Amino acid sequence: MGAIALLIIVAIIVAARQLPGAKIQSPPTLPLWFWKGVQLGALLVIFSANGYIAQALVAPLLLLLLAPSFVLRQVVVPLGLPRFAYWVARCCGPVSLMREAGAGAAVYGALALARRPSSAPAIEWLELRVDLARAPRGAGVVAAGLLAALRGDRQRARALMRVADTALEKFMPMSVRMVARDWLIVDAARIGDWHEVVRLGHRRRHILRWSYALARIGERLSGDPQARRDWLLRLCWLVAPRRRATLPLLRRALAVPCAPKPTAEREAAASLRAALAGLADAIGNRFTRADGSFARRVGDVDAALDLAATRVLVGQRLRALGVVSAKRAEDSDDEGDVEAVLSGLRHRLADVLVPLLEEAPRLAGADPGPGLEQAVDRVRARLFRDVEAQCKDYDNRRRRERSLTTLAEWGAWAVLRDQGERLLELVPASENSLFHAMYVPVCNFAVFQHNVCRRRYLAHDMYSWLHRHAGSDRAASQLLAGNISASESP
Repeated sequence: MGAIALLIIVAIIVAARQLPGAKIQSPPTLPLWFWKGVQLGALLVIFSANGYIAQALVAPLLLLLLAPSFVLRQVVVPLGLPRFAYWVARCCGPVSLMREAGAGAAVYGALALARRPSSAPAIEWLELRVDLARAPRGAGVVAAGLLAALRGDRQRARALMRVADTALEKFMPMSVRMVARDWLIVDAARIGDWHEVVRLGHRRRHILRWSYALARIGERLSGDPQARRDWLLRLCWLVAPRRRATLPLLRRALAVPCAPKPTAEREAAASLRAALAGLADAIGNRFTRADGSFARRVGDVDAALDLAATRVLVGQRLRALGVVSAKRAEDSDDEGDVEAVLSGLRHRLADVLVPLLEEAPRLAGADPGPGLEQAVDRVRARLFRDVEAQCKDYDNRRRRERSLTTLAEWGAWAVLRDQGERLLELVPASENSLFHAMYVPVCNFAVFQHNVCRRRYLAHDMYSWLHRHAGSDRAASQLLAGNISASESP
């Protein structure tokens, strides 16, 4: 009956469109719903015209049509057969994913492939399906992120998943957003970055049960004074999925005392040895300590290097090693050698801090002290160089009208966007200079992707990111707003 009713509606729309001056437009998902109706009608006919054995065989297919996301996650993906999962999702999956053709189905193919050791031919096969897809949107971004993770490129995968997690609802089905959010949380929990887990799970928009439960657990594991009591942790764990996998984390969180941290800051270290010990502890627990504690420990080391007692000890050590003779020490007071040693120590300290700030720019804090300035400047300069290099590549390829594959273009933009966001997190005052460095090449390249390559959603994400950081540039804001509106129209 459902299939017959759908056929009648299609016939009415087709007849109405033949009338003079008719402007009736069929929804873009109508062919997919028609295909669903045909499948459902065929299965109902087979179900009603056969005995119990045939009905038992047809019942799982009816369940797949009525609840495709549930069957794909609980039955098809655990089989670990990527090609089978891809074709099931392609033919019988949710309509929201079938709109993206192969890109949406590749998400479930990648999830199935993650259940077994990665296979390069299977990854290449899924990548080809995404590249051949027509106008991939949110599901295509998640598929690209999953495939990058399977290849071991976690930086690119993380950047793509962050793009997907912040996408608009119209471009991102909730089932696919859940995959992106869960991947980001697992990746942050893998290295113990509980502050990032809490940030992802507490987003006001698109709150998901599992990510919210992990955020509450992360509050306790990070020592947050606002962490919830034991009963609420157990309740969040009970209502969230994957309880067996998260039970060890729950037990670990319950073992952490739920008590507020002392608000008074610790006194500055009185010696270089104590300051270095405090910094080593801060580095080892950089993801679980309160915000600002890492910067304070670096400041303690910097202050200890300026102490007169430290300079005296360095001079004594230089004389003990024979670097400075006693006669020379009396004549010149060996200040130049001591200063050279302390300068070298600060340079080596920056060498240690640079990779940490590249990994987590928020460690610098809102107002980095002198001890962090050198490392912050080096990371900022490197990020700016990377951004300028990518913008130059965009400009060159636009002039030659050369574009990469869909996966490659999404990966390049996700990495560029991630570098920009890390730069803004590290030095918020650089927003204006970053915007003007990216505005012209990225906007022009987005227009090229929109008009020539027909990648409307990729262009929309580029326009939207630039628009958020346009600041007081009214002309740029108006132009980008118009481009956003154009990229949203079908």
